[in-house]
Amino acid sequence: MSERRQARVVNSESRIRSIRPAGWAETLVHDVRFSLRTFLKSPGFTAIAVVTLALGIGSSTAIFTLLDAVLYRELPVPHAEQLVELRIIFHNGRHVAFTLPMFQELQRDQQVFSEMSAWSGGGAQNVEIDGKLARNNVLYASGSYFSELGQRPLLGRFIEPADANPSGPISRVAVISYGFWQDRFAGSPAVIGKQILVENQPFTIIGVTQKAFPGLYEGTETEITVPFTAFELVQPGIPFPITSGHWLWLSIMGRLKHGVTIGQARAQLKNIWPRILAEIVPPDETGERRQQYLSMGLYVTSAAQGPDWDERAQYWRPLYYLMGMVALMLLAVCVNLACLMLARGASRVHETSVRLALGATAGRVAAQTLAEGFLLSFVGALPGLALGFWGARWMFALLTQLSVAPVVIGLRPDFHVLAFTAGVTVVTAILFGLVPALRASRSDPGTLLRQESPILAGRGGRLGQALIVVQISLSLMLVLASALFTRTFWNLRYAAPGFDRKFVLNDWLLARPGASKNLDLNTYYHELTDRLRSLPGVRAVGLGDFVPGGGQSPSIDNVAPVGASSVAKGPVSDISYCAPGFFDAIGMDILRGRDFAWTDGPHQPRVAVVSLSLAKSLFGGGNAIGTHVRVGTVPLYQDIEIVGVVSDARLYNPRDAHPLSLP
Repeated sequence: MSERRQARVVNSESRIRSIRPAGWAETLVHDVRFSLRTFLKSPGFTAIAVVTLALGIGSSTAIFTLLDAVLYRELPVPHAEQLVELRIIFHNGRHVAFTLPMFQELQRDQQVFSEMSAWSGGGAQNVEIDGKLARNNVLYASGSYFSELGQRPLLGRFIEPADANPSGPISRVAVISYGFWQDRFAGSPAVIGKQILVENQPFTIIGVTQKAFPGLYEGTETEITVPFTAFELVQPGIPFPITSGHWLWLSIMGRLKHGVTIGQARAQLKNIWPRILAEIVPPDETGERRQQYLSMGLYVTSAAQGPDWDERAQYWRPLYYLMGMVALMLLAVCVNLACLMLARGASRVHETSVRLALGATAGRVAAQTLAEGFLLSFVGALPGLALGFWGARWMFALLTQLSVAPVVIGLRPDFHVLAFTAGVTVVTAILFGLVPALRASRSDPGTLLRQESPILAGRGGRLGQALIVVQISLSLMLVLASALFTRTFWNLRYAAPGFDRKFVLNDWLLARPGASKNLDLNTYYHELTDRLRSLPGVRAVGLGDFVPGGGQSPSIDNVAPVGASSVAKGPVSDISYCAPGFFDAIGMDILRGRDFAWTDGPHQPRVAVVSLSLAKSLFGGGNAIGTHVRVGTVPLYQDIEIVGVVSDARLYNPRDAHPLSLP
């Protein structure tokens, strides 16, 4: 072959290589660059689209961040999906804790868990280290607590079954959290063997948890964990010994064996539960109280998201409705942007026709249009993500601003939130970019070249009109849903609570270790209220076992007249304890009878003050003063005289106003 012929062959091969189709990565880069140049040429359209997408994606991210933090985030433990929580269903439908004998029998007879653990407490108590007193969260746990959660100590060791044996001596050992170790001991490796005082009782530190394990409760770190057998030691005023069958005080959790489902565990545990109750029922439980004891049900649910997941969920149910409204808004945003993209495509009709006439396929033009939609969506997602994190904190502050007790939730972004935002971004891009892309793919170059003006005609015009109708419909639905939601929120927020919220100062009494020893509390509280009442600017002073508007009732039980055949047939009421002057202090009116007196006490006949609604429910239009009622099946409360009727107040639930108070 001659040199000239070889040169022609080489040149032909070079030309063939030069027209070889580009790879998908090169095509993607080209589409992104072209889209960027196009958007820069239309800054007004780009700005409107980005702001609209940021608001839509940001609002959905904000609500999902709250839902993720409260309901969906799993415990930071290995195989959290295997964790199962057990609770008792009391006769009034309320979930309560277990006694120690119940835990021991369940632990012995169950066949579905590889391990079971029990715990109690978790609240703040007095902790003293080297003479410095502070309030820290203390948990009382069984010996299998840490091993069941798959935890390994950072330093030392954890509590073991021998440390929490109810039949043996009380072990004074403690495990501290990583955060507590850093704050109170500056991360010193010599912390093992150090002594701390919990409510003036000495405990020796034997271990430190890993940094990644804050505890079972989201937003509240368990700083100190001690054996549950030490509960009596730290809190000597409990009504029963920890081994009593009367005291419901333990939470229980188990880890499923491999291959066992939660449905199988529920069936096996409910099968053995009646026999366990029959074996451990205390002999002094008689009559109706014994029947209620034996009728207690067993509730079995997943604990992957932590204890009390389902109870937490009911308080945050409005977020689901809000998420539905945001979904409507996001869909309206997509339809709006689809209309804008169609209008923008009409202004580029000659550009599209030239590309098609030069040989570009309809699919290639559609891919370019869809790429513009994806780029626009991801650009809008960046400020939307930041707006979502800020919006989640703003909404959380708004939802909890009326709560007296602090509500702590970790609103940190995690993989679930980022994945949700990315998914919303992709779906949004497809929703508003697909219609313009399909229209571009069905375009005829000859028809486009003959068009004299960039208008939406024919089927394109009908498509645009259809999108406008859908957008108006979605907007109308969104406006109606928002109005209903806002009205409900407004009614609950500004409903008359029945007590004074503006001029009442709430305070807590935190006793120092040993301060209440040999103290006559009735005399102390009487003198305390008298001194506070004498302060300038103070009109009234009251003491109670709850904070008005705190969102939680101290107790719930059935109330019925003494002559009723069964107390379970009476209405369910919130029950609280308070001292004389409490109703006056929070602005509740005593309509009939009298307030409590300091002479009312445990050595006098039991008395109670009821709300007007509860009095009408129990006795109709008759006078409730002087009548006697039963509260639950507690022996002490089987004959209580009503001495006063107060105005209705929504002390706990903004939807309910049926309290009963005891001195």
